[in-house]
Amino acid sequence: MKRTQPSNVKSIKNLLRNAAIPEPSLKALLVTVTVLVGAFVALFFIQVSPAESRLPLSVRMTSAEARRFPSPYGYGLHVTYALENFDPATSTIIYYEVQASEANGEWRTTHSQRPPKYDWANIHGNVLCNDDRYNLPSGAEVRVRVRAFYSSTTNKSLDDGVLSAWSEPIGAAVTLWGCPGGSELTNSCVVDVVDQVQNHPARSAGEIGLVIDVPGGDFGNPADARLRPYWYIMGAAKCHIQGFARTRDGTLVWSANSKGFGGTVNRCAGGSGNGYGAHLFLGNVTGEMPNYPQLWSSGSAGVITTNIPLSEELYHPGGIQAIGQYVIVGMDNGSSPENSLRIYHVGADSVLEVNALQLPTKAQSVGIVNEADGRYLVTVGSSSSKVIDFYRTSGTQINDPLRHVGRWTWEDEGFSDDSIDQKHIDYQNINPVRECGTNKLFLIATGRENTWFDGGEFSGDDYAHVFEVLTPIRDNPDDLEYEIVLKKVARKHFYFDDGNWMAGGSVFISDDGKLHFYAMEHGYSTIKCSRSWFRCNRDKPAIFRVRFDEVW
Repeated sequence: MKRTQPSNVKSIKNLLRNAAIPEPSLKALLVTVTVLVGAFVALFFIQVSPAESRLPLSVRMTSAEARRFPSPYGYGLHVTYALENFDPATSTIIYYEVQASEANGEWRTTHSQRPPKYDWANIHGNVLCNDDRYNLPSGAEVRVRVRAFYSSTTNKSLDDGVLSAWSEPIGAAVTLWGCPGGSELTNSCVVDVVDQVQNHPARSAGEIGLVIDVPGGDFGNPADARLRPYWYIMGAAKCHIQGFARTRDGTLVWSANSKGFGGTVNRCAGGSGNGYGAHLFLGNVTGEMPNYPQLWSSGSAGVITTNIPLSEELYHPGGIQAIGQYVIVGMDNGSSPENSLRIYHVGADSVLEVNALQLPTKAQSVGIVNEADGRYLVTVGSSSSKVIDFYRTSGTQINDPLRHVGRWTWEDEGFSDDSIDQKHIDYQNINPVRECGTNKLFLIATGRENTWFDGGEFSGDDYAHVFEVLTPIRDNPDDLEYEIVLKKVARKHFYFDDGNWMAGGSVFISDDGKLHFYAMEHGYSTIKCSRSWFRCNRDKPAIFRVRFDEVW
């Protein structure tokens, strides 16, 4: 049967015959019509929406620079960004969204609707650093990215008319920074705790040490120093120096035993009511205390000015620490439970007790740190530092009541599995510190390793061990299975000419966040007038000298 052609096709063929154009086949005719229609449609869209024919708008990060901003904004990053393939005739920027991510953490929005007139933003964190509350952590690696929200002026069929485009991330490192200096009630935070300890030169050269004159008292014949295993200051016989601290104004504070705990060399005579018990001694250095890295030369002068009895019943005031213009001292009473923790404000020639707490354990080493929220955290080491108890003030005042908030025990917890090693020594001093930027809590512990014979002056090695407190210290640890986890993160061998860490020693934090290490001579072994922590003078037997090292 003959197929009838569509009337429209016949009409086209008739037009072609009248124009003397050869009649095309049906297939060729349909192809021609399709091409013409497609060209018409393409031409229409190019004319109506020329912007959609080009590459889509994009945004690119151009820089990320570490910067310190005015208070209270602290430290952070200044970032810039730029638009690409942007035509203001066809597109309108609505706003930008800027995000940051520390390390490989989750993205957080720092500017949710930044006005389109800006091509930069400042990235802050939320880290407390005294009055500066919007810092990024010191030395942190940060990624930043930006998102542009825009509308097309030529395509109104888009959902709500809004488009968006993300930039590729760009990375930057925050500068190393320290909190502003402390105050009478606080210590500065420490800049990069592990790095400062691990990379410390930790060696003093030659005869280095500060010489402190000790006036008063009556030692008698200086030759008796070979026989009498204690020293004599301002009328009180003392055993070895047990603790040392430096307050914010530069006052030097020593603590000393006056009751023995075994052995003939370390035993002191005395008893209740005879002026014995725990004592503090205050002193200073003539001239300015250095505030930059150096070692004091042998012979630098200083003087002990004040002898302050703390108790005639308690003794062994070991492992003290200063915070601002205050010092914390722990004292024992043998095997009885009358052990005490006390906090004193240190004046020019006196101390004022501002807080006290009776302890169920000995207080062989005590420390104190100001936490990020303003409260005070206290550490008490006992059982040769194999037990550390944590106490916290109920409020932000240094005289607020202290309550027990946690315990770490070497036998039960040890150090975490990812620690650098599992070695524990008899730590004579444990100083808690807070790191700038991160607010991490660290314990800097000092003591002697590898002692032999009687552990005397000339045997053993002085070490600083650093522990990071991994678990938060709870206010009320009711869970009996709750464990405080300590990670050992640094171990450093120190060398001293005129001191050691058999007993007296400490860490001082300068206002720029740097650590100063102190070591006192213990005087535990043989005592000689010609070589020890005092120098005898037969013409002036009442003047002796105490020596110690300070290193950065």
